[in-house]
Parts: sequence; C-alpha cells; structure tokens
Amino acid sequence: MELPPDVTAIRDELSALAPRARALCATLDDDALHAPPAAGSWSVGSCLEHLVVSAHVYLEPMRVALAAGRAAGRTRRGPIRPGWPSRLFLRQLEPPVKLKTPTLDVIRPAARRAAREDLLDRFERAHADAIALLERDADLDLGGIRFRNPLVAWLPWTTGVGFRILAAHGRRHLWQAEQAAATVAPRS
Repeated sequence: MELPPDVTAIRDELSALAPRARALCATLDDDALHAPPAAGSWSVGSCLEHLVVSAHVYLEPMRVALAAGRAAGRTRRGPIRPGWPSRLFLRQLEPPVKLKTPTLDVIRPAARRAAREDLLDRFERAHADAIALLERDADLDLGGIRFRNPLVAWLPWTTGVGFRILAAHGRRHLWQAEQAAATVAPRS
C-alpha cells in the first residue's frame, strides 16, 4: 500500500532518529555515554533511555485506540491536521530547547547504565515499532482517532499527533544528547 504524503513525512521523521542516535554514539564508549555534562543534567544515555521509555508509554494507548478505530471502521478521511493546542505543543518540543519542563516519573530514564549496543538496539526497536504501527494503520483516520494521553489524561491527542509527538520529542532529546556528547571525551 502506498502511504499518503503526510504519513510518509512522519515515517521519514521517525526513520531518521535511529541513524542519528547510532552516529552520535559511535564516538562514545560506555563511560562517555553515561557521563552527564553537569550535575543534574542528563547524559547521552539518559536522553536515549528517556526516548525509549517515552515511546513505549505513548505507543500502548495509541495501539488500543487504533484497534478500536479499526473495529469501528474509522478509515482515513484526509491528511492529519493538528489543532492549535497540538501545533503549539509540537512547536515547543522542537529543538533547540527553549522551555524546559519537568519529567514525569512514568517517562523518567532508568538509573541503570545500559551498554551502548543494548541501548541503541532498544532505541531502534522502539522507533521501528512506532513506524510499523504507523504504516499498518495508515488507512485509518489518524487525524480523528484519539488516544488517552498517558501523561496528561485530560488532554487526549489524535493518533496522528501522537506519531508527530514521537518524532519531535526524538529530535528534541537527540539535540540534547548532542549537546551532552560535545562535553565528553570521544572514544579512542
């Protein structure tokens, strides 16, 4: 099935995240991967772990909503058109980061020090899962099927916006990880 242009654009944005993370980590050993640039800051590894956790937290309610949408016959009605609250939120996610927000416990990166390859594999799988879900359900009304926001229950997003959030959130924290990597010594 050929994907609609708006879905293709989101897929391409999600697809760009894993190679960018792998290239970033290619210069870091496990110690540098987990070295925070300053006290209280996230390391490259923390940024990537946060994106893995966030993807899982978002994708599960999106899967549920899309399955219900498929069962109800909610097929595609046209391009995904985020409303103004969604557009505002997406703009705030984009790097460079202008507004820092506290991280909720449910998406806080694990304190463990994952090996570089394990972390990158999990990062790639999480985003491959998002891409597979997007491609599988591209025929559904992604601009209309809403899912329960796992972070702000009173603010449901459409599944199309959910996919855009995953892409923008990925760019935000990869940018943050690049800033952190610039402060640590490269792998020899």
